Amino acid sequence: MILSLLPYLQTQTLILTPNQRLAATALKRYSQTQIQQGRSCWPTPAIRPLSAFARGLWDSLSAITLRADSLPLTADQELILWEEILAEEPDPGHLLNLSDLAQQAKAAWTTLKLWRCDIEHPAFSLTENARQFQTWAQRFAQRCQEKGWLDNASLVEQLLEDLPQTPLPLPKHAVLLNFTELTPQYRDLLDICQKQGMQLAHVHLEAHQASFQMGLANEETEIQTMARWARKIHAQQPQASIGCITADLEKKREAILSAFSESFENPAAYNISAGRPLTAYPVIQQALELLRLPLKTLPFATLSALLHSPFLGDSETEMLARIQLDCQLRRRNCTTLTWSAFLEDCDSLRLKDRLQTYREQRRLQAASQRIGAWLKTFAQLLETLGWPGEQSLNSSEYQVIHRWLSLLKEMHSLDPIVGEITASKALHYLTVLAAQTYFQPETPEAPIQILGQLEGAGLPFDYLWVLGMDDTAWPPAPAPNPFIPAELQKTLRMPNASAERQLDYSRRLTQQYQQAAPLVFFSYAQGNEKEELRPSPLLANLEAKTLADLALPPLQSRLQTVFLSKKIEKLRDVQAPPLHLEEVLRGGAKIFETQGACPFKAFAEQRLHARALEEPQPGLAADQRGSVIHKALELFWATVKNQQHLLALSPEALTTHIQKAVTTALAKIAPFIHRDALYHKLVQQRLTTLLFDWLALEKTRPPFSVVAVEQKQEFRIENYTLSLRIDRIDELATGERLLIDYKTRKNCDIADWFGERPDEPQLPLYCLTQQQPITGLAFAQVHATKMELKGIAQKDLQLAGIKTVDEKTPADAPTWEGQQEHWRLQLRQLFRDFQNGQATVDPKNRPKTCRYCDLKTVCRIHEDGAYFDDLSDS
Repeated sequence: MILSLLPYLQTQTLILTPNQRLAATALKRYSQTQIQQGRSCWPTPAIRPLSAFARGLWDSLSAITLRADSLPLTADQELILWEEILAEEPDPGHLLNLSDLAQQAKAAWTTLKLWRCDIEHPAFSLTENARQFQTWAQRFAQRCQEKGWLDNASLVEQLLEDLPQTPLPLPKHAVLLNFTELTPQYRDLLDICQKQGMQLAHVHLEAHQASFQMGLANEETEIQTMARWARKIHAQQPQASIGCITADLEKKREAILSAFSESFENPAAYNISAGRPLTAYPVIQQALELLRLPLKTLPFATLSALLHSPFLGDSETEMLARIQLDCQLRRRNCTTLTWSAFLEDCDSLRLKDRLQTYREQRRLQAASQRIGAWLKTFAQLLETLGWPGEQSLNSSEYQVIHRWLSLLKEMHSLDPIVGEITASKALHYLTVLAAQTYFQPETPEAPIQILGQLEGAGLPFDYLWVLGMDDTAWPPAPAPNPFIPAELQKTLRMPNASAERQLDYSRRLTQQYQQAAPLVFFSYAQGNEKEELRPSPLLANLEAKTLADLALPPLQSRLQTVFLSKKIEKLRDVQAPPLHLEEVLRGGAKIFETQGACPFKAFAEQRLHARALEEPQPGLAADQRGSVIHKALELFWATVKNQQHLLALSPEALTTHIQKAVTTALAKIAPFIHRDALYHKLVQQRLTTLLFDWLALEKTRPPFSVVAVEQKQEFRIENYTLSLRIDRIDELATGERLLIDYKTRKNCDIADWFGERPDEPQLPLYCLTQQQPITGLAFAQVHATKMELKGIAQKDLQLAGIKTVDEKTPADAPTWEGQQEHWRLQLRQLFRDFQNGQATVDPKNRPKTCRYCDLKTVCRIHEDGAYFDDLSDS
């Protein structure tokens, strides 16, 4: 490339490029050539983008004329000015997203200026969108004229008016390097420069090239192949420049980075040009979220993010305490919390002082002030909260924060645009500009460049791969600007205006790609999830190559490489450390239940305390709904005592007892529910009706007394003491005792009491630990659609749903004594297994046992092929 430019560079010719990237590349190549020729110093050639040349002319013209009536606006100022214009609509609410709309309006205005189209053109009266935009544009132009501002799109237009009357010193020779097209505005500017004596030449650098097309199965394979191809070339020629160009780079960014990180051990070998908005970086996201903290109530998602954030002060010091507080809030099902309640929960944390000071600063801040004052306020608030935290920042985070601070300084320029504004509006503008500020942390220069379609246009490479060239994507579909009349766009051949315009532009860009390197591959996916795809018609004259023609090394990720380079020692780890006598056990009957369901589950939950975090939900959580019913029935029977008292209650008295029990239960189990008065009332009504229906069933039973409710009890097993809590013990008129366990779910089955590893061992365990003989066990199914007692007994208790052991039941023994002995042996064996550390991954009924288990990523049962076989059969 530089060899072709040397004649121009040696005559001090100005080289004009379509973008900064090509200018930098040309300058770099020129410097490399000078070094290769043995020079230690040389004059810097004049290579710059065409837009920079125009801005230089403007600066020179302003210096000569000393004019102060046209102050150029920055890009940020322009965008916010457009948004201010749109916000002046009588009903701006109907415009939905003002920021996005301002971007579109700004783009339409720029296009009109570049294609030298007057906003007063009659075509703007033909559609509602065009008329509306014309009004906004006129208001924008008038505002700029009144304030003496000059937008970037109008700068060249002003030059076109002033330059003929005020000639400037111009270079004698200029070269337009690798331009795909020139807009009418710049074409007219260059015409004036030529009339004033500047000689102009067009140069398109052409490599001796070979171009091929290649179809690959899908987009994922296409991206992986591009990465593997780049790796092969780089391994053979480390100094070669390799270009990888793709459309929609922003969308494909993560997939491409993943493919290259898998293919390359050294990430310094490649660089991706697609920066991300500042708002996409976690440290900036956190800063904006902190500035948005509501001052009344805090949603749980916000609280959880605060407690887990590494970007708050003392986050490292208080990490464990903050995580524990998060778990407590989850268990309490706190969907929202007032500031005072949250600060009370944070009482032992330094975070409390930071939040209190932050809240006070927010309360004392002015109602409205200048943007500069708001930026100072925002900085103080973040400093109060200790942002960006006490952890060491990596290079990327440091650069991102530095760019954020630069943005805050740049935003001072908005003062003349917006005047005095509220805090919410200042924060909105900060968020908008952060979202529009794309940033890529600086990395060492890399031989492999991953670029977007327009970024890569005109750049020279030693090797080039162009991705995504299927017939649906290339040429791209027309996408005319909605604010400019469609026919006007077609007539003036504006960008994206029509299929013909897209075809012509794509043809020229494709030809430019072909000339960019000695070897060029154009790839396309042969299909996606919806349809089969074909190569772009613009590739029809290129020879087709296959994946085999590339002769790439076998696909092997870095993880596979590491895996295959080691000798793998397999160890079947099913034995946990046995229990120690001093080890404190919690869980009671839960130990037997989980050991029966899966020994590993028992070990992980009862000894490692591994559990999924609860997710707060509106209203009562599932476990709270069951707990409230349990508590309400406990309170009711603690007062009523027996069926005789129940039958003696009048409807009004019964209602009073039930409502009192429900109200007290809700206050104890879910104290936060009263904040939503309507929901609280609905829950009270539902629970009251549910208990009425259940007690109606209790009235039909033979006489009984409730001798214990929610009775706590300890028992010894294998030298360990465990705690139990029995829902209810009834004493019948004959003196026999019946154990009752409340179930609030729709389906419960007494079959879960039996077998070698019973699913519901609570009642059998309670039965074996009572000092007085137990005659029967029963589930009390308290559900709105199904209410009944179901169980087994030693003899007929005259209760529907309760069978004797010798009846047709799933019992393990024909007699009550035999069944109790079977339970004793099975439960003791389950505890011995637990005590001895037996922790095999052995779900009793898979996939049912595993379906709702939260430990699959810990036990790694998915590595067992039988697990997937069971899933497919279920």
